[in-house]
Amino acid sequence: MIFHCTPISRFASFSPLSFFSSLSPLSRGIRLGLVCLVTALGALPSPCVGQHPPKAGFSPTNTPRIPNLRKPIIAATPLSISSVQTHMGVLMPAGDLAARFGVAGQVGLEFGWIARGKWLFGGNITHLFSSSVREQDIFSNIATESGDIITRDGVFEDYRLRMFGWLMSARMGRLIPIDPAKPNRGLSLELGIGMMQHKIRIETPVLNSPQLSAEYKRGYDRLSNGLCLSPSLGYIHYAPNRRINYFIRLEGHLAQTRNRRTVNYDTGLPDHRLRRDALWGLRAGWILPLYRRAEKEVNFF
Repeated sequence: MIFHCTPISRFASFSPLSFFSSLSPLSRGIRLGLVCLVTALGALPSPCVGQHPPKAGFSPTNTPRIPNLRKPIIAATPLSISSVQTHMGVLMPAGDLAARFGVAGQVGLEFGWIARGKWLFGGNITHLFSSSVREQDIFSNIATESGDIITRDGVFEDYRLRMFGWLMSARMGRLIPIDPAKPNRGLSLELGIGMMQHKIRIETPVLNSPQLSAEYKRGYDRLSNGLCLSPSLGYIHYAPNRRINYFIRLEGHLAQTRNRRTVNYDTGLPDHRLRRDALWGLRAGWILPLYRRAEKEVNFF
C-alpha cells in the first residue's frame, strides 16, 4: 500500500466543490444526502399557529372576546309596555271632605300601558283609610252628653270611628322623556275620570248595643259617592335591566258627591246636598312590566 502525502499548501485553497470532487461517488452521495436532510429539517414550518409559546407580555385577559350571540341587547327605542302596578301614599282632604276626615292613607292596584313610549293608558282602584274622623257628633240622638253610648248591660260601648273609602278611575296621559336616549322614562302628565266613595266606618268590637247593630249603622255612616276627576304629575322609571321600575306622582282628586242614605238617624232628615270633596297628596308605586318587543327591536352584537 502506497500513501501519498498532500502538501499543506493544497488545504489553503480548500473549497466545498473541490472537496466533493475528490471523494468517491458513494461517499459523495452519502454526504450530500445528510446535508439535504439537515437543511430540510431546519426549514420545516411550525405545526400549528395556536401552539406557539406565549410571547412576552401575553396574558389570557388580552385575548379577543367572542360575543355571545344568544344574548339579545335591547336597543334604546320607545317600547309598548303593559304593566301591573301596586301603590301606596298619603292624601290630605280638602273642601267639604276636610270637615269630616283628617289625613288619609291609600293603597291600591293599577294596570297600565305605554304606547310606543308616548301615550299612557290605564286604570286603578285605591282603598282610602284613616283613623282621623273630625265629624264626631253623629250619635247625638243615642249618646249621652259626654258622647258615650250605653250598652244593654248599662256600661259604655267601646266604639271607634274610621274613614273607609274607594277611588276608581280610568286614566290617560302623556310620557315626556327627559333624556332622548332613554325614551321609556320621564315625566308623566295624566288625567283620570272615575268615582270617589267614602263613609264613616263604625267599629264595635264587643257589639253589645242594639242601637249600633249592622242595620242601624247605615243611618249614621254618611255613605257618599259621586263622579271624580284625578289630574296628576309624576315621574316614571323603566330600568334597562327590567328590575327597578317605579313611579312617583303628585295627584289630586276632585269629586262631586252626595249622601246616598235615605235619612240620617241623628237628625231624622235626609241630606242630599251636593258635596265638593277633594284629596291632594303623593303616590308612589312599584311597576311589574310585561314587555312586548318586535323582532326588529332586538340587535345582536
